[in-house]
Amino acid sequence: MRSTILALVLLASTTAVAQGPVLALHAPDAHGNAFDLASLRGNVVAVTVVSRYTHDEALRINRALGARVDVKVVSVVDFVGIPRFVHAYARRKVAEADGRVQHLCDDSGDLGRQLGAHPRQHVDIFIVDRDGGLRGRFEGAQQLDAALRLLDQVRTAQATR
Repeated sequence: MRSTILALVLLASTTAVAQGPVLALHAPDAHGNAFDLASLRGNVVAVTVVSRYTHDEALRINRALGARVDVKVVSVVDFVGIPRFVHAYARRKVAEADGRVQHLCDDSGDLGRQLGAHPRQHVDIFIVDRDGGLRGRFEGAQQLDAALRLLDQVRTAQATR
């Protein structure tokens, strides 16, 4: 059974309160369950796009993002470079890593491409506000501090409204 992965960036005019374009993300999680980013509305969310090539960087980045206890972290794992016959095993290993970070599986690479991510080169980081608005995008560990600053600004600004 092949799952359909869909990522859309909708125009800000589709919602009256979001600060940026609304990031819509629909994909199977590592357990095979349907995931919809809209289910996390009301939370500040950090979305990362990673691959086997950025595994160590992804661990550091996801750990730093997940240290903010009031932030949800969703990590899209692009299976680029993983032979198809190993995907079921890879999916099980990704599922074992769930905890503070919820993992989604992108076995075809479509989701990363639709988001404009480059998981073969670096971890892409997307900061999403409580209304689903995309507030910022960052590339790799060299931009992690900037991503964390924006994350803290979004958390603080939206907590007071």
